[in-house]
Amino acid sequence: MFERAEVRRGGRAVSFALAALAHAALLVAALVLLRKQPELEPPVVIIDPPRWREPAKPGPKGDSTRDQTRKNRHRPRTRPVEVTDVQPPPQPEPDIQSEPEAEPPELTSGDEGQGDGQIGAPGASSEIGGDCIGSDCSTSPDHREIEIVDVGQPGVSRPRPLCDPPAPTMPEQARIMGITGAVVMHYVVERDGSVSQVQLRNSDAPPVLVEAVRDWLAHCRFTPAVANGRQVRIRVDRPFVFKLR
Repeated sequence: MFERAEVRRGGRAVSFALAALAHAALLVAALVLLRKQPELEPPVVIIDPPRWREPAKPGPKGDSTRDQTRKNRHRPRTRPVEVTDVQPPPQPEPDIQSEPEAEPPELTSGDEGQGDGQIGAPGASSEIGGDCIGSDCSTSPDHREIEIVDVGQPGVSRPRPLCDPPAPTMPEQARIMGITGAVVMHYVVERDGSVSQVQLRNSDAPPVLVEAVRDWLAHCRFTPAVANGRQVRIRVDRPFVFKLR
């Protein structure tokens, strides 16, 4: 009985010894494996340097982006306004006044029917008897027919315009710029009513108004002047006054 107990104790001791050896072998093997395992290199992290940015230029005082953004956020919405056509004020109508036509004075004849004062072209010679106006004129060679007369001479009818309009109109450019003034023009009305020998008397007249008068005379015809029942040429000095009403 005691022998069996001894055998059991011896078997247990052997079992413990074998288990200890096995654990020791495993521990040694683990240490060997750990020594043989290559060392892992630590990971390398590459960091790019920060890019250089130019600092923003300072704007004018009170004009920062943040302030502008705040203003835009709080800006009230405006309603669209209906646009209506606005008519410009009416332009004043030009008032063109011409020299009032003077009534011809009563004809007074002297001896041999010759009128008082100079008649005909200036500087006419008196050696040939001069021009004759009136029904009692002699037909002798000492007198000749009238060639040209001046406006206002006794017994001479005044030529009247037959064109439309009967006077020059205010140019649009002069109306806009408010140009006014007078143009004194000399011209000759021929026997057929046409106009010739147009000359400007006042050189200080506005050019735009002078051009308007010249254009009107170039397109206008007149009633011929009549003296002694015959059509004659007549010299005219006439002012044309341009003004805004």
